[in-house]
Amino acid sequence: MKGLDWRLVLVALYFGQGLPMGMALEAMPTALRAQGLPLAQLGWLSLALLPWVGKLLWARTVERLCGRWGFATVLLATQGLQLLASLALAWTPPAAGLHALLLPLLLMNLCAATQDNASNAWAALAQRQAGDSANAMRHGAGGLLVLGFVLGMVCGGGLLLQPLAAWGWLGLVLSLSGMQLLVLLMLCGMPRLQHQAGLQAQMLVPLRWRKLLADRRLWLLVALALLVRLGGSWQQYLFKPWLVDAGLGLARAGQIQLLLQLSTGLAAGLLAPLCLRRWGLRRVCTAVLPLSVLGLCLPWGLALAHGAQSASWQLWLYLLLGPGAWIDGLLMACATSCLLHWVAAQRPALEMACSQTGELVGGSLTMALAPWVLSQLGYAPSFALGALLALFAMPLLLGLGLRLPGAWPGASAGRAQGLAGVS
Repeated sequence: MKGLDWRLVLVALYFGQGLPMGMALEAMPTALRAQGLPLAQLGWLSLALLPWVGKLLWARTVERLCGRWGFATVLLATQGLQLLASLALAWTPPAAGLHALLLPLLLMNLCAATQDNASNAWAALAQRQAGDSANAMRHGAGGLLVLGFVLGMVCGGGLLLQPLAAWGWLGLVLSLSGMQLLVLLMLCGMPRLQHQAGLQAQMLVPLRWRKLLADRRLWLLVALALLVRLGGSWQQYLFKPWLVDAGLGLARAGQIQLLLQLSTGLAAGLLAPLCLRRWGLRRVCTAVLPLSVLGLCLPWGLALAHGAQSASWQLWLYLLLGPGAWIDGLLMACATSCLLHWVAAQRPALEMACSQTGELVGGSLTMALAPWVLSQLGYAPSFALGALLALFAMPLLLGLGLRLPGAWPGASAGRAQGLAGVS
């Protein structure tokens, strides 16, 4: 493969896709709450994530477009449209109302979700050509994918609150557009896969939907992803408006969100590859899942300490929430490793979209319901409800985790057929 290092392009791709989701999940709830928007109306922001939930519907179409036009053409086109949508935010500040802001946010996430289908296919094939038999390479690819996306969410979420607080809405738009432009320039040096014409031809082969729907491994991944987000998304979303209501201000709220997001990315990109290489996927999953319940229960302490202010307040918050962020990074890396291990070369985007849709459905449902529950019950009962959801999901997650493969070598027969055209 010539051009930029494929791992650098991989991080840049998912960084660009994390920017619009970070805005919808991280920056906008805090910014709109600071403008005085009622808690119940924050749930409308979940509409901006609809393209991520529905990207499964056009994943096969994106695969066929990549097969006809090539990966670079599709990725550059979607990135350019994403840049234009981010510039359109200049005409829709939060003061214009939530409904005016939703349209450019929706367009940005539509372009990013479409690009994600193409980049998933390219990432799965690129890491295999770089060394399919090397366990460390596969672990590293999964961690880099998560790391790039988390860094994008960090820069599109908590980090964007800093220029918003310093220079206003125009500073936020220019910062976001500059990052999108940087990704676009990096994609111009995207490497070309070996035997790319043959790989693209495989994605043009007609798909047997009945055989795909009968594949149990896909349903296993969808169920696992849905249960993982059941408690995690609930607690993470409640945490954002709480920062403003606790009187921390936009700048300090952004700093805390930034610290937690970086912890998640570092756990996925650095800690997860070491753990997976040493103990294997099954052991890491079964060890991390019970710990995740403890990490999700800790935010309940935020409601009990509401209004407490001290010189060590920010450090206390990180000590309370930091372990959950590191555990969440390990879980995300494990889920991505499963995808890269099982995806078939004939339909990489479609198979990855199936699993990611389960995760996003769980996240979108909690994002829509959490503000309403919060407005009715308050912070303490809402955090407690999130902890109960995590306790309910833990036995199911453990059962699914025990069914995951414990070692990388020895692909299934179906996956081996998918690799035949790549080697």
